[in-house]
Amino acid sequence: MLTVHSFHSFLADPKDWQLWKASLAHTGGAVRDVGVYALGMAFLAFPQGPEKIMSCCRTNGEVDIHADMLLQYGDGKAAFLSAGFDMEGNATTTIFGEKGRITLGPNLCCPSQLQFIPNQGEPESVELPYPATGMQFEVLRVQECLAQGLLECPDFTWEESLKICGVIDQLRREWGIRYASDR
Repeated sequence: MLTVHSFHSFLADPKDWQLWKASLAHTGGAVRDVGVYALGMAFLAFPQGPEKIMSCCRTNGEVDIHADMLLQYGDGKAAFLSAGFDMEGNATTTIFGEKGRITLGPNLCCPSQLQFIPNQGEPESVELPYPATGMQFEVLRVQECLAQGLLECPDFTWEESLKICGVIDQLRREWGIRYASDR
């Protein structure tokens, strides 16, 4: 894998939206709410974590409502990530490799299509009928792990979760966003 592009943004309707998501009092923000999906895709491709992180964000005066991130890895590999509450997006991830690219989405939390587009040859698509609104695959995997007596899922370890949390905390420090729980 060479590069990941992951975009997770939606245009929040203030009349019909969970405003706590963008509240300092409730430790919310775009990166914690939807950016974690983009970061998860970057860590799926590059589990070692980034060597360097560059970013910019827009705030509502309390927390981040949009963030663009560039995560750099060794050998020129990179992840370009975007997350926000302030613009409409289609929540897709594209992973680029030497032989082509894979696109998952739209709506990464409940994707309906996986597409492989080779550099040479015809694209291949897999339609993914989605029977719910999200998270049922995660619940099924947790049930499988518990039935096997596992304390964690080998597909996504607690160490990987901590790496993602570390990136989020680093971004917030750079942006000057502090929560009561940080004190």
